[in-house]
Amino acid sequence: MTVDAAQRQQADLKLTDVFRDLLSGEWDSMPVARFFEEKVVCEYHSVTNSMGKPVRRWPGPQKNVFSWVELSNGKAVGWNENPSRGWTFPVVSMKEK
Repeated sequence: MTVDAAQRQQADLKLTDVFRDLLSGEWDSMPVARFFEEKVVCEYHSVTNSMGKPVRRWPGPQKNVFSWVELSNGKAVGWNENPSRGWTFPVVSMKEK
């Protein structure tokens, strides 16, 4: 699903590159679709981010987001694995540090 750090340095990854297997046809009508071509600044997973640094918590209110990306436009897109509702891809604005 994700590309390793060496490949990431060589390419400008877009949201569809990171979540390629997840973001297929059925998601085209969801709000996340307008960000498919946006450049990814950093990926975050439950343990470390794409640079090997400690994880940063998901900035949105959803509780089941364990993988998410920060985009160049200041937005974040998460992969919300809610057991009762299935997958969703919430989009939130990143807060200033």
